[in-house]
Amino acid sequence: MRFNNASQEDNNSVLSFQPFSKPRDSNIEVDSIIRHDIDVYIHIPFCEKRCFFCSIDTDLHFTGMDMEAYIQALKREIEYYEDLFRLCNIQCIHFGGGTPSLLSAHQILEIVMAFSRFKNDINDIEIVFESNPLSLTPEKLNLLSSLGNVSLNIGIQTFDSHVLKTINRGYNFKQVYDLIDNLAGKPFNSIGIDLICNLPMSNLDTTIRDIDITKELGINHVSLYPLRIEPNSVFYDNYIKYQDNFLNSADQKHILEEAQKYLVDCGFEQYMLYHFISQKKRAYQYSANQVSGGEWIGLGAGAYSYYRNHVIANVDNIGEYIQNCSERGSCSKLIEKLDGTGQLVREFLYSLRGKKLEKLYYRNKYGSKKYEILLELFEGLIRDGYATDRGSFFELTMEGIFGLADIEKKLVNSNL
Repeated sequence: MRFNNASQEDNNSVLSFQPFSKPRDSNIEVDSIIRHDIDVYIHIPFCEKRCFFCSIDTDLHFTGMDMEAYIQALKREIEYYEDLFRLCNIQCIHFGGGTPSLLSAHQILEIVMAFSRFKNDINDIEIVFESNPLSLTPEKLNLLSSLGNVSLNIGIQTFDSHVLKTINRGYNFKQVYDLIDNLAGKPFNSIGIDLICNLPMSNLDTTIRDIDITKELGINHVSLYPLRIEPNSVFYDNYIKYQDNFLNSADQKHILEEAQKYLVDCGFEQYMLYHFISQKKRAYQYSANQVSGGEWIGLGAGAYSYYRNHVIANVDNIGEYIQNCSERGSCSKLIEKLDGTGQLVREFLYSLRGKKLEKLYYRNKYGSKKYEILLELFEGLIRDGYATDRGSFFELTMEGIFGLADIEKKLVNSNL
């Protein structure tokens, strides 16, 4: 993500600048860094087939050798950040993609154990593992459940077999129901699913039925998203072909609003815009950390990090990523240092995914002058019907929750 108020380092700086190293000749107190919390995101850019709603670039034609070379590159990148990982407190390791569950059980364990030398007990770290039902084998489930603090997230999208076929998911209701039903009793920190409202051939009834099944299966975390038709997705590139299957915007917003209310009625707490939980123990700390202004290190092709007011982006090409990691450990393609305004806009963008933005927090953190920028941003959102002023805090309206993608694009392209 680029911000106007950022200075871009040249290619030589990308190779030499390391805001991650242990401070040897620095005024920074080592003890203060030890107490510093960070998360780690690991990107697995492989998929067996392309879901029609997805716009993420993934490798659909990978081999076993490709996967193994990628895992070894990841381990070298982990070594590159060794000083940082030793000095900071890793709270969460989030496997995303792509399809992390395409990794073998051995490869999953290899990556997790690469972090064991930075933590006395790996069970102190939450591991969020995104998955596809078709590649969650019994061996992988047994491994993941044995690691002690794993939040397993399954990309269901819907339980409706007809809709699943329409979006090219490759499995049916019975397969996914049986999988989740068999997870009962396994010692996961959390079992969560993704659901998407307003998929082609779906309606309010199918969405409510999805939530009923969710409750029946004892799932304790739900990410409920509106459908986003974005460039590089099959639905976007072939919109004319599918447009008759999409509901109009008013109906889509109504379904999202009713589904959110129904989840709350079913005992789920909405703790972020699209995230609901039915257990007291928090999960998915990486996502929550982003929303609350935290820092993280992104590993893998196309991943990016935010650390010490720097945005660091890795190369996107998988082959180039593997080669760079092999040659120098680092695989970043750019580093941007954000000034005060850039930091504010970045945190503001992520904070929109939370339920509300506290005015006092931003005034205290950025000062009165920068706080005026925040007020300007929200005044624009209020004029567009995307947000409302609640006195001590701002929050998005249903129009804003549904149209968050449009808000993000406008802010990233603004002149702030």
